[in-house]
Order: sequence, then structure tokens, then C-alpha cells
Amino acid sequence: MYSFNVFFEKMIRFRILKIYCFLFLFFQIFPFSSKLFSKQQILSANLYNNVNSGRIHYKPDEIIIHYKNKASFRFLQTFVEQEVRAKIIYRSHYGNFVTIKIPGNRKIWDVIKQLNALPGVKFAEPNGIAHIFWTPNDPYYYLQWNFDTDHLDMPLAWNVERGGNSSVIISILDTGIAYKMNAIPANEQDEVSSNDGYYHISPDLTMTNFVDGYDFVNDDSLANDECGHGTHVCGTIAQSTNNAKGVSGMAFNVSIMPVRVLDETGSGTTDKIADGIYYAFQHGAKVLSMSFGGAAGDSSGFQTVHQAIIAATNAGAIVIAAAGNDGVGQLSYPAGFPECIAVGATDFDDNLAPYSQWGEGIDVVAPGGDLNQPLPGNDSFPAGILQSTFYQINDGYHKATVDSFCYMFLQGTSMATPHVSALAGLLISHGITDPSQVKQTIYSTCTDLGIAGYDTRFGYGIINPPLALGIELLFTSLPVIQNIYSQQYVDIWAISHRPLINDAPDTCKVTFNNKITYLTFEKIAEQTYRTDFSFDTSGTATIYVTARDTSGTKGTILKHFTVTKIEGNYGGLAISEDGEFCFSMPPDVYSIEYWVVISSDEFDSSPNQYTVLSNLYNCGIDGKAISNSCIVQFQFNPDKGLNPEDIGIYKLLDNKLHYVKTYVNVDDGFAYANVGQFGKYVLLHYPGKGESERLTSTGINIKCFSNPLKDKLVFNYTVPFTSFVSIGLYDVSGRCIKRLEGNIYKSPGLYSGYFDFVSSSRPPGIYFLRISVADGNKTFSETKKIVFIR
Repeated sequence: MYSFNVFFEKMIRFRILKIYCFLFLFFQIFPFSSKLFSKQQILSANLYNNVNSGRIHYKPDEIIIHYKNKASFRFLQTFVEQEVRAKIIYRSHYGNFVTIKIPGNRKIWDVIKQLNALPGVKFAEPNGIAHIFWTPNDPYYYLQWNFDTDHLDMPLAWNVERGGNSSVIISILDTGIAYKMNAIPANEQDEVSSNDGYYHISPDLTMTNFVDGYDFVNDDSLANDECGHGTHVCGTIAQSTNNAKGVSGMAFNVSIMPVRVLDETGSGTTDKIADGIYYAFQHGAKVLSMSFGGAAGDSSGFQTVHQAIIAATNAGAIVIAAAGNDGVGQLSYPAGFPECIAVGATDFDDNLAPYSQWGEGIDVVAPGGDLNQPLPGNDSFPAGILQSTFYQINDGYHKATVDSFCYMFLQGTSMATPHVSALAGLLISHGITDPSQVKQTIYSTCTDLGIAGYDTRFGYGIINPPLALGIELLFTSLPVIQNIYSQQYVDIWAISHRPLINDAPDTCKVTFNNKITYLTFEKIAEQTYRTDFSFDTSGTATIYVTARDTSGTKGTILKHFTVTKIEGNYGGLAISEDGEFCFSMPPDVYSIEYWVVISSDEFDSSPNQYTVLSNLYNCGIDGKAISNSCIVQFQFNPDKGLNPEDIGIYKLLDNKLHYVKTYVNVDDGFAYANVGQFGKYVLLHYPGKGESERLTSTGINIKCFSNPLKDKLVFNYTVPFTSFVSIGLYDVSGRCIKRLEGNIYKSPGLYSGYFDFVSSSRPPGIYFLRISVADGNKTFSETKKIVFIR
């Protein structure tokens, strides 16, 4: 354990504070004395509480104007002064934009409309306000649970890439950093607290590499922290490590560029943020870390920032931003821009932190902590993120003490974001220098959380530094196989790459319909283990297995499967957990009870003769025959470059692929086939096969089974576009004898239906099944002749 002298009184204090400032401060404080007192000193402050409520998230009297060229600027300058009666208060050092301040009697949106009509203006927008996302508190490496083997496993990652390389520059755009000692300028002395009139460097940043930065708030070259937020963020990335002081950072050998774009209260405007972005990438930063943002889902006033982000990414920089701390299903900006890696936050248990924003565009999650959760094993502390910062941060009531320091636990997506920034820095140091490859490596190696695959709560999952840096997975797979003797059991197999401690996995937890069951594995062969799980109802299950190899390195693996009970005489539909695969069983004359288990695995694309369009789905008991013809259907991403005739559904049997006659709609991205067995199915694009049938955008493609028939009519049909569907059965006179469906709203896809002639007491003869689809603009219909015999 490291030691670090800070100046704490030997007492316990607790207080809750609230800040309402322009920039969202999303953190709580929990400073911790490095002296091992019998009672650690605790200070806790909640610096964020619904700061978005009823707030305007732009300067009501400031407008950013983008102009086309110098000639446009001269005209614009005259127009602004004479017509708008406004004053130019800021001109960008890098882009063609200025910020103006309008008179109090002018309405901002009226002026914006007037400016946007000028021929020399690209666009005008309000000067948006961003806010930092965080929460603070305080301790040492053993209290940095986010780095331990149960979470990011940084010791294993450091065995591959120990702290990164100083040639890699990560720019932290924030409130500044306590990175050097210098006299406090006269214009800043009222903003901070210092006993000697100097800014000081954090004692646990003295071995950290820094390059020149800039202060866009005070327009000088000294990006000193006046708040405490930026210093804490810096610690997660590059706290001086292995120096017998305090705590560690993930990428402690990279170089940090401090760019101050937020003031002492954690507030900043988008014009300064945009110029901070331009400065960072134009001065060599490969990673830009931004732990701030605006209101959830509102990009007003952020177009200028977006232009800067686009310029940064076009120049080869990677931009990483916090999702926000409002706990809602929309991202804040700039994280919401597609060029950014948007980062959400998890708690100690890898749940989505209660404050973390999520939604469309979320990319990954990382530890952000939860100060309301005690730290397991050290429950006198909360499970926040621990780094060094000022003894007193600026909380809206007190100035930051820029000459004294402590360690604090913080929480927030602000705390999650630097974990991802540090990982990007480690990957670049490790030789993965192409920005798209860095992003793809981060995404593809995440540990999946939530539903299988990408989802809008966890994105691709929680980052996995060892795996991203090339550490081999401990588990190769986790097959789930429905038992052939008892269909209400599944066998769960765990197969490991390396020998395990105690020659078995540590835990196997199955969560089924919110009920948790713990199972024990038995060894079947070398590094191969089996257990089983039973069920008596339909639902969705998640399997979570942990193990350690003989060196103590921990590995985890997650697997989902669904269970669906189908009564044979009623039929039914079983859907995979990711919603990309479904199995449809029409009614039959037998009252057989089917339990259909669906799980999925990645399918190996070698020998590269085909393109894999889906996972491999294990549906039911492999090889078991079904009394009636059923349908398997896949959803896939339409690609106009694929030949639909070469897109096919294949059954995997004895490690060989067997083509099943497939019907494909490439416009809406679905394919289906009729099958007579349960088994393993995958969707492939196999050039040269050319056996599949393309479904047109107008085709209903009615297919009847057992026609002529003796009892039940079973049929499939395609809904080619989102529409209202009507289905009727007619006799030879044209009279509708049964309306099976009337104007039911349905999405594109394959559907099935049935009609029992016997139970309906219909006489033998000729009938017609007619299906119509309509969306208000167009209507299509199709009729199929039906022969009913005794």
C-alpha cells in the first residue's frame, strides 16, 4: 500500500451540498487521509442534483456565427455592429466563427433567423453550455476496485502494456489539472484558495508526463485546475504509479495535455470547447477525453463543437465523451455525436449506475461507481472511483484549495470516461495506431452486459483492457444444449483454454425470470466441465460463469438463452434473446407439448468461402423431428451489394452445412425457410450457390401445407412492408365464410395462420384463401386455391 501525506484533521465530517451551475457537475466527494488513522477521515458532498431541471442550456444573449471567408467576415462585422447592435466578444483562433453578445431587448432566435439568412453565413446557433459529469470520494490502490481482477483486471493488462508510451498524447479537456507550481495570476486569485499564493502540483502527479496545454477560459498558456474535477479525471488516466504514493492510473506513462475549457465552477461554453478541441488535435493529441456535456438529448448550441469533433476525427484523433448523469434514455452532447465514443457508467456489480444516461448511440460502459453502495470488504467507504484531487474542490460554496490535496471517491460518467481514454492510449502505445482499429478493438473485446450483443443500455458492454491488448480468453465457449431425454433440462458446458484452480470453475450463476440459481460443475474431461439446469415455465435465462487459471488470472463468460413452451394443437412462436431469430410452429392435430430452448454462438467464418450474416442459433433438441412443417426466420442488415439468391439458411449437422430452401427479402432484411427438425441454423451469403428465392416488395407468397387437406389448413405468408393485413376464406360463390384477420397492423416479415375445417363443420369442396396488405398508398392481394376433402 502506498502512503501520501495530506493535511486532514483527525475527525469525521459529513455534509451534502448541491450545486446549480452551467456545467453539470456529476460527482460526490469522499476524501481519505493517507495516514492510516483508526478512523479514516471522511468528507462526502453531493455536487449534482438534477441541475437540468428548468434550465436554459445556452447563453441567452450569445450567438456563434460561422462565416464562409474573410470577405464574409468583414461584411458580417459591419452587419453585426450596425444592424444587430451587437458586439463581437470572441473570434476563433482556428475556425471561421465568432461569438457575439446581443442587446437584452433582442430575442435570440429572431437574431439567429436574421443571421442565417445572410449569404456569407454558414450557420448561426446559440452559444451552448456544457457541464461536467462526475461524483467524488477518497483512498489507495487496494481501494481501486475498478482496476481489480473482478473488474478491469489492470494487473493483467499491465503485463502486456505497462502504462503506455510517452509519445502518445492524451488531451484532457476539462477544468484544468494541478500539473505545475506557479504564482496565481491576479485575475484568478479570487477564484481559488491558497495559503501561499501559488498553484501546486498534486503530489501524486509529480512523475506524470505533461506536455504544453492551454487555458481557453483565461486565454493563457497555464491550464491550472481551479475546480478539482480535471485533476481527478487525470488521475484515472495517468496518476503517477508505482511511486510509493497514493493510487494508480491506467496509462501512467503516456503524456497528458491539459486543455482548460471549463471554469472554476465546472461551467464552460461551446465556443471555448470547440477551440480547445482544435488546439488539442492540432498540437499532437491522439486521444481527446471530455467528461462534460449538455442537457440530455439536446444538441442546441453544440453544432460548433460538432464541427470541431469532425475535424479532430478527420485528422486521426479519437474523441471520447461522457454520456451524462441524468439517468435517462438519451445521451448528452457531445457524446451523442456519432464521431465520439459515448461512455456510460457501471457500479461495483457491473449494473448500469442509477445516474448513467443510456440510449441510442451509447458505445461502451466503464466503472463510474455509486457512492450509495458500500465498498465490499471495506464498507466504511463507498464504491466510488478513487483518485487524487484538491482537499476542497469547488462545490459552489467553497473555493478549491489549490495548495492542499487528498484522495477522493467520485462517481459519474465523468469518472467512467477516462477509463476508456486510458485504454485507447494503451492500445496506441501497443501499436494499434489506426483510429478505426482502436475503436473496433475496444468495441469487439468488451464483456457483454445486458441482453446479448449490442444494446442501448450498455452498448457493446464494459471495456476489457486485457482482452483488448491481446490476452487470450480463459473460456473458449459456453455451449447450452437441450437434453435429449428430458426437454425441460439444459446441459451447460464450460470449456477453458488453460487449467483452472481447483480444476473447476469458481461459480455458475443462472438468472431465470429474475430468480437466481447457483450450480456446481463436474469435470468431464481435461478443461471441460458440465452442469445442468431445469425449468418449468417460459422465460429468459442468463448464465454467468467465473474461473481462475492456475496463475490466478480470472476469466468470465456470459451466455443467454430463451425458453418457450408451445402446445402443439395451438402452435406458437419462440424468439431468440437478441430478437434476430425466431421459430414459428403452426398448429397440428396432435396435443404434443414442446419446450423450445434457443441459444446462440458466434459462427466461424473460415474458410472464407461465405459471409456470415448471423450467429449460429441452437433451436430445440438437435435433430428432433417436428410433426408439422415449421418456419425459421432470420433478421439481417440489408446490404444492396449482396446477391439475394446467394443468401441462404443452413443447418449445421455433424459439422457440415446443409442448405435449406430459403426465401429472402433484401429490402427489409429478413429470410425464412420451412424446416421439419429442430437443430442449429445460420444465415450465410454463399456466392455461387444461387438457390434462394427473392421475395419482391409486393409479394405475399402464400404457401399452404397439406393441400388438398383433410382437416386443418396451415399457411405461411409474407408481409412485404409495414401495413394493415386482412385475411379471409371464401367459398366458390365468393362469399366470405370466415374473416381470419381484419386490418391488423404488422411489420414486414413472415407470418403463419390456420383454419380448422372439421371443427368449423365446413363441407368438402373448393375454397379460396385471400390475403391483402395495405399501407394507405398501395394495396396488394394474393389468392390461393384450397381443396378440402374427407
